Amino acid sequence: MYPSVGPTTLFPGGIFGGNGSVFGSGSEFSAYRFLQGPRIRHSYLGSTDDPDSLGINDTDVSVVFAWQNFLYSSQPLMIAPSFSLHLWDGPENTPAQNADLPSKAYSGFIDFGWQSDPNQILGLELGTRIGVFTDFDTMNSDSLRVMGKGLVNFRLTPAATIKGGVYVLDRIRYNVIPAGGILWQPDPYSRYDIFFPQPKLAHYWRTIGTQDVWWYLGGEYGGGSWTVKRDNNAEQQVDINDFRVMLGLEWGQHEFIQAGRRNAFVEVGYVFDREILYENKDNKFSQDDAIMFRAGIGY
Repeated sequence: MYPSVGPTTLFPGGIFGGNGSVFGSGSEFSAYRFLQGPRIRHSYLGSTDDPDSLGINDTDVSVVFAWQNFLYSSQPLMIAPSFSLHLWDGPENTPAQNADLPSKAYSGFIDFGWQSDPNQILGLELGTRIGVFTDFDTMNSDSLRVMGKGLVNFRLTPAATIKGGVYVLDRIRYNVIPAGGILWQPDPYSRYDIFFPQPKLAHYWRTIGTQDVWWYLGGEYGGGSWTVKRDNNAEQQVDINDFRVMLGLEWGQHEFIQAGRRNAFVEVGYVFDREILYENKDNKFSQDDAIMFRAGIGY
């Protein structure tokens, strides 16, 4: 989910050397360092016996590539072709509610992400996601969506960085939302990203083998938007919108997880203010709160 507001477009990077070319030098190409590896994540939101309830199973897979020294910036351009399967259980269509969804939908997209040198006083974070979001029974101009983010970072102190900008969601409910906050790292064992719309407070717990394990409390604006065919054969864009609060464990190599980059995670979350919103915006269908379980490798 982007920004999980969907999945994020800036990924932990590797290196791919360059000399004189915008995209680097073929003579210094390393397939191992260019290919960052596959990622997989699964999310489950429970439903109840209520016929109006919506249960969700999301499976996301992607492969991440890093292209260093993009535009001579000394920083890599991150590229991630991705595919997601969304399985929906409910709600049942009734004349009173006029709410229905197909049993499944798909998201096929590619992410591009780049950030300037984080050690500089002033920096940028840029990301773009371009893809098709549909049940594949429907394909129109709304199926193709372009999302992204643009943030300006200002480093106040070695421990604190202010961030501000916008997220482009390309949904029915919200097209563009403001983003901003402060990243505070008072010591090597704490990372407090007090940031809307994806806050995260993380702290070191223990080391197991070669992996540092951190616990965290986070939040996000979840859901997404797809074009679907309704039970009456009408083709419509539909939003699934919600807010999520998560408690989890994440782990990774010492130097990477201190920078917010993890190898894997497991978490449990509380999902509230849920809605299904159809294209005309007048047809809004509220959902009961739900519990979420999510785990991933590489995300």
